Amino acid sequence: MEKFKKFLYSAATVGLAWWINGWFTSYGIFNWYAQFEKPTITPPDSAFPIIWSLLYVLMIAAFYMVLLKADRSTGRRANQLFLGQLVLQIIWTYLFFAMGYIGLAFGVIILLDLVVFKMILAFKGLDARAAYLMYPYFWWLIYASFLNFSFIYIAGMVIVF
Repeated sequence: MEKFKKFLYSAATVGLAWWINGWFTSYGIFNWYAQFEKPTITPPDSAFPIIWSLLYVLMIAAFYMVLLKADRSTGRRANQLFLGQLVLQIIWTYLFFAMGYIGLAFGVIILLDLVVFKMILAFKGLDARAAYLMYPYFWWLIYASFLNFSFIYIAGMVIVF
């Protein structure tokens, strides 16, 4: 029964983020994104649901594997990083798609990249297979960060560090 609870927790947390991000993305696509000039390296819109579905399934599996191996203290850290990256993912999707704040979204996605990297390291200490399942997500985020920056460049915005 304990394993089932952990799986349900993994699936519910990721599923909720999946649903929220899907809603924000749909809103943005129908309100501004479709008309915006996109970088030439942007995948077709039809690819995104397929890619994200695969990434979310991998997230569920990896998080579940970590929860099975973690004790109270290591589980807390992994859980915080995992939930933190989901929250950052939702914030990024809201800023980028729902609001069209591509500059502010870029700052959030860079932070998201760092948190996911730390999460992978924490996962690796508990279950290396779970960490490896998160690499496609991490590399997709790096690509998304580059795309986000490309949107800023096309819009003629300037980033000051």
